[in-house]
Amino acid sequence: TRHQIGQLDDRLKLWREETSKDGLTGLVNRKQLDLVLDENLLKARTNETPLCLMVVDIDRFSEFNDAHGNAAGDSALRYVASCVKSNIKGQDTAGRYGGEELAVILPDTTIEHAVSLAERIRHLVNARHLVKKATGESMGRISVSIGLTECHGEESPEQCYERVEQCLLAAKAAGRNQVSMKADGEQTATADDIEEAAQADLTAAATA
Repeated sequence: TRHQIGQLDDRLKLWREETSKDGLTGLVNRKQLDLVLDENLLKARTNETPLCLMVVDIDRFSEFNDAHGNAAGDSALRYVASCVKSNIKGQDTAGRYGGEELAVILPDTTIEHAVSLAERIRHLVNARHLVKKATGESMGRISVSIGLTECHGEESPEQCYERVEQCLLAAKAAGRNQVSMKADGEQTATADDIEEAAQADLTAAATA
């Protein structure tokens, strides 16, 4: 009986893992993503720790599909998912947000570290020349735009999603293939803005 119970527990655990994953990317699905974000907002509020949310979107994805086919589009999405997954820590959660968009929940992560991670992912995605395995056909390089925001414990998941989507739209509007963030919920800045501000602070410190 104990053996049978153990087998049932193992099957239940496997079923839960399978039903929480996106079949194409292997990342968690949207439902699980929402649950994890809700849990981490509670932890951020209770422990007063930082929490960031990132959304990664493939630039001109519909055009890529039209040019190379849906199967190639699926491969491109899996490639971006692998770039994201290989760069996050064990406590982070990456998931399929919708369509060609992936989201990453970053607990205990400051906005500065989140920007560095986002830039690393962006450069990694754009570094590889994609080729169709079956035919050897060149598909060129793809790029991603990334929205990034700092979440606050008193917020709802919907509020965090809404703000990070605004940041993603800002990255798209600024020319794509870049990171845009909104740290305080009011002002949008790009990663380049952050870098310029940091350089200005260093210069001011050196001349003080």
